[in-house]
Amino acid sequence: MVGRAGAIAAALTGLNGVAPLASAQPAVTLPAPSEVSAPPEGLVDRQPLQLRAPDAVVDAYLAAFSQRRWSVGGLSRREVLAEWAGLPLRPETKAHLADTSFWTIAEDGALSLEPPPSLVTAFSPAERAALYAWLAGSDANRVERWPLVIADAGALDAIAHRAKTSAALTARVRTLAYPFAGGLALSDVSVLAAEFPADELHRWLVAASAVQGFLPRLHLERARSVADALAYWTMQGRHVRIRPVLEALLRAPVAQGVELGPLLPGVGALWMNDIAPEQVRFDVTDVSFYVAATLNGIGSPPDDQESAETWFMQNFSRIAQPGQFGDVWVLDPGQTGPLAFACTWIADDIVLARDPVGLGLWRFVDWADMQRRNPHFAAGRWTCYRANPQRAAP
Repeated sequence: MVGRAGAIAAALTGLNGVAPLASAQPAVTLPAPSEVSAPPEGLVDRQPLQLRAPDAVVDAYLAAFSQRRWSVGGLSRREVLAEWAGLPLRPETKAHLADTSFWTIAEDGALSLEPPPSLVTAFSPAERAALYAWLAGSDANRVERWPLVIADAGALDAIAHRAKTSAALTARVRTLAYPFAGGLALSDVSVLAAEFPADELHRWLVAASAVQGFLPRLHLERARSVADALAYWTMQGRHVRIRPVLEALLRAPVAQGVELGPLLPGVGALWMNDIAPEQVRFDVTDVSFYVAATLNGIGSPPDDQESAETWFMQNFSRIAQPGQFGDVWVLDPGQTGPLAFACTWIADDIVLARDPVGLGLWRFVDWADMQRRNPHFAAGRWTCYRANPQRAAP
């Protein structure tokens, strides 16, 4: 089901490791019950807030990616150069990439490259987009696979203002970022680390990690029926521990609703607001696949990729579109897309995901925004899966 990207990705957890930049705004005012059609799960409103990565996570990100190394996925030098020959690179760029002075072979025979900043800074935006999409096919190239994403040039200026960083740093980011449908993508943290003081770059990365998010709040009193609401939020009875909480809320509804985050099953609730610094080095695909299982209450997948894929196909079935809490949107890279990724359907076009960018936070996000969030998503196909009831844990 997946190509060079690795294991199938699946459902993700909530708002891990976020540090609010400002106090949350008041909850959105809901219309009167007569003004809306009651969905089976009740109504979900959105309490806006801004999130940013904690300082320790930014430090871990810099430690992991200040030195640049490219993995070529087990290919030989001849094979790598043959594939790069098909990319839209200038002749001089291809000649520089073929320079063997920064190619290394490890003791296990694995081939990798350590490109000098002078080579990386010479790429054009189009060359970056093409070459980094190719490199993103290997999960070892995480800074290319999950780049930092900035909304636009105006947002880049706003980052500099918040971080109180130099005009030179902003100018360098402009030359290193490449455009895509969702904004500007930046993978060349190694260049910035070589050219700017660590404290300045740290401030810039903290500001660049900021993202507008929201906290969903559930209003069960607006549900179509008690039975429908219980079935929806317990995943047709799989999430048994939440049933007493839901029943209490149905008997005594809270005027402002209740936050969805603490109601998540499995590790979803445990990871809320608790991202560890070392998680910035994890592959988002692998982490999301693990969470898919715990979120659906059917145990954990095997560790190795081949067994995990088999396990996923045995425990999940493809469906036409999401219709209930816990359904899994999977981005299948197919023949052209470089990576796999997935997120969990919550309700009302809200998905729960690890933001698929560098310094990405666990958060709730609109499904349409998620599809545009990473420059490598455009080449893949989204498919929806649901856990098989007969294999669910009691």
